[in-house]
Amino acid sequence: MLFLSFIILLLLGCWVLGKLATQFLDDSSSPVLQAKNVVFNASVAQGKSSYLFGKPDKVVTKVKKKPKVKTDEVKKTRLNLTLVGIIDMGEQGVALIKQSNKTLVVFEGEEILANVVLLEVYPEEIVISNRGVHERLSLVGGKNKLLTKENSQEKDGNAVKQLVNAADLSQEESGALNEIGRALKKSPMSISKFIKFKPINKDGRWAGVKIWSKTDKKLFRAVGFKEGDMLVDVNGRSINQLASNPRLWQEFLKESQFELIVERNGQEHNVSVDLSGN
Repeated sequence: MLFLSFIILLLLGCWVLGKLATQFLDDSSSPVLQAKNVVFNASVAQGKSSYLFGKPDKVVTKVKKKPKVKTDEVKKTRLNLTLVGIIDMGEQGVALIKQSNKTLVVFEGEEILANVVLLEVYPEEIVISNRGVHERLSLVGGKNKLLTKENSQEKDGNAVKQLVNAADLSQEESGALNEIGRALKKSPMSISKFIKFKPINKDGRWAGVKIWSKTDKKLFRAVGFKEGDMLVDVNGRSINQLASNPRLWQEFLKESQFELIVERNGQEHNVSVDLSGN
């Protein structure tokens, strides 16, 4: 699906903003999600996934200097785990790990399984502690399957539902989206080149997250967003709920459809994204 990485990274970006809110975000700032390195394998993540974020950690206020570990000298783990994706935010790495039919999103220092802890996150692999023994797990290979979706507009009261449909795009737009899709396959976190985030805080609570395109407006429009849309709800959960309780993000990899509510010019609009690939 062309927009699988886009949607997941958009949601992850909003979650990361919530996690860092108490550290440096306020109404007057307009920060951009700064991620040092992300590797993501959508073809694995879109399977039978059921688990997203584990227990939230305290915000790390100082950038952690990772020791230079020669990971090739650490033996490969024999545990039945698959490394689906990697997010290195500099302060604390995150690994997406598939275990049986569950997809876990684990922060450095958290337990993956009983007596198995994620120690370090690197660009293409992670180091774990398996009952005190250091082992490494490499990112699974394979191509990302990013396909186009369907686009239709349907009025439902005052809300407008939009699904992305390649059939309704011009040849030029389809070509541009394919180019973006290829870029996302190589480096999914290149989404940060397209999207800028700004948290909106009212009365000490998160009201939403405003989003803009940064370089290419075609992908942004094709997904159903417009400049300055404020994301306020994801699958029935408000942004404030999601920012204050990261465990709610555990549910998202169970879903093949996302119902995003955005505020636009004082009105709410539903942006529906179907990732089922049917």
